[in-house]
This record gives sequence, structure tokens and C-alpha cells, in this order.
Amino acid sequence: MTDKNNPQGFEILERVCATVTQGERYVIIQAKCNDTNETVWVTGDDQVCAVTGEDFLRGKLDYNSVLIQEFPLKEHNPENVGRWKPLIEDFVETMLTSYMEHDGLVHVYPQWLPEHAYAHYGKEMFTKMCEGCDHIILHVNPQMMDFVLKTGKKKQAETMLGENAANITTAKAINGEIRRGDYVIATGNNDYAYLLGEVIEILKHGTPEHATETDNDTDSVHVNFLAFSYPPHREIAIIKYFNALCNSDDVVNYDELPIDDVIMAPDMLIRITGLDANTMDSLLCDYDEAKSFCDNIT
Repeated sequence: MTDKNNPQGFEILERVCATVTQGERYVIIQAKCNDTNETVWVTGDDQVCAVTGEDFLRGKLDYNSVLIQEFPLKEHNPENVGRWKPLIEDFVETMLTSYMEHDGLVHVYPQWLPEHAYAHYGKEMFTKMCEGCDHIILHVNPQMMDFVLKTGKKKQAETMLGENAANITTAKAINGEIRRGDYVIATGNNDYAYLLGEVIEILKHGTPEHATETDNDTDSVHVNFLAFSYPPHREIAIIKYFNALCNSDDVVNYDELPIDDVIMAPDMLIRITGLDANTMDSLLCDYDEAKSFCDNIT
């Protein structure tokens, strides 16, 4: 799991939301790069952020003289900002929280929205909902999202959800429908008991693709059980379990386990998309907690 206080590769020294004389609000993050030991600042708002070598805003320094790189958020995404990705993601998270506390709503470009903010929809559904979207307006109620389309028209999340539902392949898990991108936990009646994973594909029973893959009489749900990181004691236990199951000692490292694309029946899975971080951590850290969680649902 990522350290919530320090994004990968950086040590956060300060996070602050500052209001300047014109009433404009800016987020300022001071951080130290672990690799180079240099100190940098990320400053910006919901439109643009900049990585600088000094605190130009509060220090009243010339912006261009300390600028390292500027990132208009609409034109960038987490994959094209290079080594600054973890720091800018932290900036966006801080900006969303700060602006929400002050204003009760906040504007964000969909490519920068943290996964936990849309996890209840699932990745595939959210991606569909964002097609043609310019930006999203978040409200204090986490279930409320307004999608502002590139045409200027605004639609609520539930409208977008309904419009796209027919285009998404789903299967019926124990506690509801699942789709690609959903997080699931395996029940206790199979070889992958109480492991957490991500749905990577669903093949409907009766389709040619399903028939060429298996003769099972249920939908095929492909699950990547390597999608989550477990603490060391859980990884060791999982490795020992699968080595014993295969009567082998070949696997030494957790990521070598052949469980990144496992075909599961829908009734072996419980949807856990949208669970809070504390519950997810308990399921990952404690086998008994995961078992108890599944037993209470099944």
C-alpha cells in the first residue's frame, strides 16, 4: 500500500492551502526528492500546477527564475509527467480535499481523479462515463458527480451510469453485479479462498469466446489475484499454500505465482469495489478478517 503521507520517491515537508490577496486559492506542497535530496515545491490550483526550486508564491520570487516544469492539468495525465507523477498526484489529492472543505465542491479533470473517488463505479464503467467529458465537478456528497461534457452540457453521474450500463459486460457475483475493473474477494469454496483481485475480463456463457475457453456452465470471470500488495507475512503464507497445492517448492517470490489471470465462476466472488481503505487493509493483512468478511456475506 502507498504511504498516505509520503508519495513514492518523495518526503513531504509541508502541505498548505493559501489564499492570496485577490481571493484566489492555491495549494503549496514542499517535498524532498529521495534520490537527489533536492527540495522542490509544487504550487497550483485546479487548472495548473508547477514544480519549482523555491517557494515563489510566498517568497514573492520571479516565477520563471525558479520554474522547473509547468503542468496544465487538462493537457497532462499521470503517465506523461515523468518522475513528478507521485508528487502531482499528491498535489491533486490535497487540492481536492482543501477546495472541498472551503467551497463544498471542486473541479477536476477525469484523468486526475483519484481511484478511490470513483471506485464504487468500477474502472471500466467510469472510463465509459468519462467519454466525451471535459471535467468533473465533485460535491461534498461523494455519491454526487456532475460530468461536464466537451459540448458544455452537464449530466449527473446517475444519468451517465444509466446511459452506459447497456454497453458493459457484467456477471452476477454473490452480492451483486461485477464488471471489468471491479475489485473482488474469492469465497472459501475454491483454491483461491479469501484472496483479493481485480476483474480483468468477463466472457458470457453461450458466447463463442466462452466456448473456446471452457465448458463451464457459468460466465467466466477472469481475475488478477496479483493486483494487490499484501504484507510480507501474508505473501509468505500464500506462497506456501500454493506450493503445497501444486506439490512444489518452485515459487519463491509472490509475484511469480501463476494467479494473474484465473478463471472464476461468478458465485465464487464477492464484489468489494468501493470499500473504505481501513476495511481493504484489514482484508489484505489478516486472513481471519478476510474469512470472517466472506462468511458474513455468504
